[in-house]
Amino acid sequence: MWQGLPWFIALATMLGIPACASHYQHYTAFEASNANGEVRWHRLQWQTVRYPSWDWRSDRATAVRLESQCSDRVWLLLDPSVAASTQGQAAWHRGCVGQGIVACGDPQRDRASGTDAPVQPDTVCMTLTDEAGARRIIDLEHKALLTVSCYPAGPGSGEATGEGMDGMKGEYPRASVVPYPVRIRRAPAGSHEWTVPELNRGACD
Repeated sequence: MWQGLPWFIALATMLGIPACASHYQHYTAFEASNANGEVRWHRLQWQTVRYPSWDWRSDRATAVRLESQCSDRVWLLLDPSVAASTQGQAAWHRGCVGQGIVACGDPQRDRASGTDAPVQPDTVCMTLTDEAGARRIIDLEHKALLTVSCYPAGPGSGEATGEGMDGMKGEYPRASVVPYPVRIRRAPAGSHEWTVPELNRGACD
């Protein structure tokens, strides 16, 4: 079974010695309107661990975080493999897992686009993929497509006020049937590009 592998790789595999892994930070920031029509900056970020090609099955990724300027809402986009290893995820985040790289809506904070009714636990509010139709975070490369299908519920109503529960800001990119195209930067561990730029909160009211 080890034919064709260099002797030192085969030996390391037989002994269970882990391969040398490379760690990467992936992130981007893009401008888009929120549900109120206000232009805000939004940031996507995640990390990956990649092994040599002969041990590619060990590659791992974290959940993708989406944060928006002037908002304290943090979305986690998960795929099935990441969801299985993500601890402490809210129950409403598990409802739609299995449909690619997605984030489920929160019935208390989100409305489905085109309706005034709360989302269901299995409602997909955000989908992340690429032009090749990637369904795993580890497969995302330098370009991605973000689709948003929900909008934030106002306190006590379905209006898109940008205010979530307890008056918390719940803004995120406006729902659109046309995906937001974003370019992803990949930075290796230890590089000067590893630190993800902060969102400018000074522009918030």
